[in-house]
Amino acid sequence: MGSDHDLSTGMKIVKYLLFIFNFVFWVGGVAVLGVGIWLKIEYDDFLDIADQTWANAPNILIAAGCLITLLGFLGCIGACCESRIALLIFAVLLFVTFIVEIVAGILAAVYRDDVEQTIVDTLEESIKTEYNSSEPVRKSWDTIQNKFDCCGANNFTDWIDHYIGIPDSCCKTSGCDTKDYSDSNIHREGCINDFKTFIEDNLIAVAGVGIALALIQILGIVFACCLASALK
Repeated sequence: MGSDHDLSTGMKIVKYLLFIFNFVFWVGGVAVLGVGIWLKIEYDDFLDIADQTWANAPNILIAAGCLITLLGFLGCIGACCESRIALLIFAVLLFVTFIVEIVAGILAAVYRDDVEQTIVDTLEESIKTEYNSSEPVRKSWDTIQNKFDCCGANNFTDWIDHYIGIPDSCCKTSGCDTKDYSDSNIHREGCINDFKTFIEDNLIAVAGVGIALALIQILGIVFACCLASALK
């Protein structure tokens, strides 16, 4: 793990702890990267009709995962090679990343209600303007309604209000009469709650990973600065 004969016993411990924490940080980055890829593949239908911000969420997670893995790797190299420059660069980048995470978390909490309203508006707008003109949007709506046993954004009347007609994907079983709005074989509840649940469930998972990484980042910054100072 590199020469450490010039380091005190305490700094040797810090060096090895820094390597361990950076390895855990690297694993966390891989986890974030995996979550981003999973969201992009598993919920592709949701993303086709989501607001552009949410549609880009998996890409943001993938980029963040790549950045975290690179930072973890840089920290491991700095600790192994006892490179003061690498350790200082690592500490600065880690601090900047930590600040960005804090700001993003605060903004997410402050604008949570606005985000939920944006989801509602986006779903309603996609029914009104895109269902009949966009094949990906039409396919996404049909897949979502079949998967979650829902119909429309707020409820099944969204399709009627926009003079589109209730899609077959709103049927509980195949062959229902979508022109008979009283047909009990048509799902009545909208898909908004399912959309919110999907986002909230994934936000909880991402938030949990984020909190764990933030704690590791703080320790990483402290250890990197201590070790860099000892290498003067």
